[in-house]
Amino acid sequence: MDESAIPYPRKEDALERGGGSSTANQIWIAGAVETVGNHGVGRIRLARIADRSAQSIVPFVVANALPGAALRTDSLASYDKVAGRRLRRVNPSDRTIPAHIVSKWIHVVFANLKRWALGTFHGFREKHLDAYLNEFVFRWNRRRHFHTAMDRMLGIGQRLEPVTYRSIVGDTTDWKKEHIREILKMCHPNKRTIVEDLASYYRVHKVTVQEELA
Repeated sequence: MDESAIPYPRKEDALERGGGSSTANQIWIAGAVETVGNHGVGRIRLARIADRSAQSIVPFVVANALPGAALRTDSLASYDKVAGRRLRRVNPSDRTIPAHIVSKWIHVVFANLKRWALGTFHGFREKHLDAYLNEFVFRWNRRRHFHTAMDRMLGIGQRLEPVTYRSIVGDTTDWKKEHIREILKMCHPNKRTIVEDLASYYRVHKVTVQEELA
């Protein structure tokens, strides 16, 4: 298990390296990879998290690792709060072997996810992140079973009501305002505060600010 950040630069932001563990203009995600044998890899799980604190990490671990499971993690202190799972801590800074080799598969998952984001979507947007992560997990977990994946997709499609383009994107002011309110609920508290402060300062609607920050 590990965590990674996906930057979401605004239009006016310059391209810069760095940022570390800051939550500013970054979407944090947690990932888990199932190992098979000594070198194989099985299913994966990905989820959005607010930050790298125990309050964010522990619920993800509990939801995606059975009690008694052996977890291979880094030295992040948040994992100390995980109960009922055996932890094997690996600190990359104490080793001469690079982290992407010591913890190969989780780094492969994150690298493929980010490459997919840039190549297919030209960058993720925060409001659609959950859908992107679900699609990537679905594709990865069925990558060797094409026919099973297609059958599963057809089965899901048969159970869902018809969805129109307009029902997805919306076109009314009321719908847009309600949609933005729901998005802000999912955003990190820091970003909600920024949106509200900017809207008050410039005397514009929060919808306008959210669009500029998206």
